[in-house]
Amino acid sequence: MQALIERQCDSQLGVRDEEKFRSEGDGIWVFKKFQDRIYCYFDGNKVCMTHGLKKKRDRVPPSELKKAKDIRALNKK
Repeated sequence: MQALIERQCDSQLGVRDEEKFRSEGDGIWVFKKFQDRIYCYFDGNKVCMTHGLKKKRDRVPPSELKKAKDIRALNKK
């Protein structure tokens, strides 16, 4: 997972693989590798990770996206 994160966040590379790193809307992004998910957001040039989970169903519950937004809001205060 660490190699995926480093590769997707490399500003010089500039290419992002939407299968492994994509926007979930409202400024929240997710790293995906198999069933593992790590939610994050950008704060300037920094990538701030909120939380991770192992996906158990076909769809990730909307509560996980809300959790990432809530964590971002707490950190911006």
